[in-house]
Amino acid sequence: MKQPADILWRERTDQKLRFAKLHLDEMAAMEPGHGHDFERAHIEAILVQLVGAYETFRRELIALSGRRNLVERLETLRNDDTGWLGQLVALRRAATHASGVPLEFYMGGKRHGQVALKHPDTLVPFPDCAADTLEVWLASLHTLFDDLRTASTSGRR
Repeated sequence: MKQPADILWRERTDQKLRFAKLHLDEMAAMEPGHGHDFERAHIEAILVQLVGAYETFRRELIALSGRRNLVERLETLRNDDTGWLGQLVALRRAATHASGVPLEFYMGGKRHGQVALKHPDTLVPFPDCAADTLEVWLASLHTLFDDLRTASTSGRR
């Protein structure tokens, strides 16, 4: 029996979020702040999975409701360069091109040994360490997707 498109997209969206969490858990088990290939590869993989989850969720939302207002709401968040989703997309774009993900390494002081993501356009470091920023973005995607799934089935805007 063929599954409806919204179910298939939801499964793929949820899978991408699980993959991102898997990479975050692996990152938590390593010593951070050295910029070695294992750390950088995990950061890039997480960014790809998170933005991939956004892309598959967009397709899920279209298949689920076809309601343009919810898709536009999602796209508005993505296109806001100052918001968390716009920043996530900008970092993923940097990760998939020659520049790579810009990182800030802290040596000495209270943040010794930490690494933070930097915005690829401004090169201003994000306030939290990279793992914490990525964890917040993962949680934010879960919340956003749950809210829009609920809105798509309840008739809310």
